[in-house]
Amino acid sequence: MTREFYHAQIYEPCAEVDRVIDADAVDLAGASIMGYGWKPKSPGDLVRVKVVVPAWSAEPTSVVAALFVNQSVVPTKLASQELAPGKVGEAVLEFEMLAANTEAIELEVRVGPGRPGVIYLNGNENGPNPDMPKPTLTIEEYRPSRILPVCTGLTSLIAIYYLTVNAWKAALIGAFVGGSAMLGYGGRWVLIGSFAIAVLAIAVALGLPPPDQWLQLAHDAQEAILAFRTSR
Repeated sequence: MTREFYHAQIYEPCAEVDRVIDADAVDLAGASIMGYGWKPKSPGDLVRVKVVVPAWSAEPTSVVAALFVNQSVVPTKLASQELAPGKVGEAVLEFEMLAANTEAIELEVRVGPGRPGVIYLNGNENGPNPDMPKPTLTIEEYRPSRILPVCTGLTSLIAIYYLTVNAWKAALIGAFVGGSAMLGYGGRWVLIGSFAIAVLAIAVALGLPPPDQWLQLAHDAQEAILAFRTSR
């Protein structure tokens, strides 16, 4: 994959946050600390977002980071980390999505304690701490490789044609597999399926009976088992 876009943002202020973010969080929960908007370079690009929020608390609680995409009312993703009194802990949130088109994508990061209480960013109850890690937002946009989907589609086409000797079926399945891989739909499963079909075709080439004989073989095996049981 080729990286098309990169953005990194750091939250600098020392902040005290007491607005809770819980399982029923909405877009007004917690405090907004970072955000960014941009237009993807191409439809189908893979967008990766990573949010890291270090926090400090004097009391046992947790720090929760919430990611809102395109002004959604509820968080697209949540991440939390328990905080021990007087210790720094960090919530790490990772999110991936495919750009459906080139319309703008708006991201907002909100932070808050998971339970009633106070958490501190870039400091503690005594003020700023320059040695404390700062909250960050990282956005990366990747353009998927076009070579792999083409190879996947061709592999499926050749394997299906070898197994079925049907050009229309082979072309249809090959186009579906290649198109799905190119658009990023079920990429892992498409590749696994294509590999499995290729392995099956190789096995048939090495002597395994072709698929059109499997039903008859299963029927023969069933009859053999029944005959063996009857003869006992």
